[in-house]
Amino acid sequence: MKLIYALSLSLLLLTSPVQAAEDYELKVGGTIKAYAGRYDSGIEGEKAYLVSPTEVNLQVTATRGPIEAFFELEQRQQVDKTVTKRSLRYNQETWQLIVGTVAPIESLGYTYAGGTKTSSLTPYGFYTGYIVWAEWDGIGFRYRPSKALNLGISLYSADILNSETSAAGYPTKRAGYSNMFSGRGSLTFLEYRFSMLSSTTDDHQGGDTLSHSGNYLGLKKRLGGFTAILDLTQKKIQSNLDTAGEAVSEYNKVTNEAAVQGGYRLSNGDDLALTLALVEKEHQLEIASSEQDNYVNLVYNYNLVKDAVIQFAYGRQSKTQGDVPLGIEHKRSFLGLGIYSKF
Repeated sequence: MKLIYALSLSLLLLTSPVQAAEDYELKVGGTIKAYAGRYDSGIEGEKAYLVSPTEVNLQVTATRGPIEAFFELEQRQQVDKTVTKRSLRYNQETWQLIVGTVAPIESLGYTYAGGTKTSSLTPYGFYTGYIVWAEWDGIGFRYRPSKALNLGISLYSADILNSETSAAGYPTKRAGYSNMFSGRGSLTFLEYRFSMLSSTTDDHQGGDTLSHSGNYLGLKKRLGGFTAILDLTQKKIQSNLDTAGEAVSEYNKVTNEAAVQGGYRLSNGDDLALTLALVEKEHQLEIASSEQDNYVNLVYNYNLVKDAVIQFAYGRQSKTQGDVPLGIEHKRSFLGLGIYSKF
């Protein structure tokens, strides 16, 4: 019903007269990302099979003077759930105020989804690149004096770090609060992104609280048709439950990620990207345990027309615990293609 209501509202806005104010502007757009390919879970005795992850985004932006209203619907094939994002933004030449859904792009890795167009592929062997992605309702302020410097402060009404993420990439937030200082920019020789987050799990009922932190740094260098990227991320979660869900003394769950990506753009506009990523997870209990994921992702973009590509994608993920390979989902892989179109 939410999807039907939102689509009806969008059509109403499109067909309504807009000449009431000369500075009024309405834009409707979005993206469609549809993939299909052979997936091998790596589980002994389980055969490879066809998967078809898809994602659709519909965006509506209404602008009048310095005020901008934004609304987005997001639907994915894996789950029967529609995600909504909405915000009001007050824009000035060098600064911006955001109330509603705040989602600074600099908390998202350059190597997001292994170079593909959607996180819907990450359950099938593609690197995520979004463990500190900060997208939730709150308030944000940005100061952007130049192309080289764009800074932001964001306050959120939930704990955005200590959350569980579904196979389709949908986070389940916990009660609490969060804040982030972040920035991005483009220098003559380098592009950069960084974010520093802290969050607290708090039920607001006087119970125990847990503190968490996350940091990200991304660097991108372009040289002719070549692109080189480095992403470094750390997330530290404080917990009082062991891996079996039993209460224990507080300890930290630490995730460290490093990803590199090399890309090359051909003379015809097509491009190729290779992503290599390492993810290390450590539970600092009395008996520490560790887990490691290695990713190899290869993506080729074949341009059809402007804002539309066919994407050939290969993803492989290997898991080990300590020095021993995991039997479950060990060396899972995906080989297939997808179509991405912006409208």
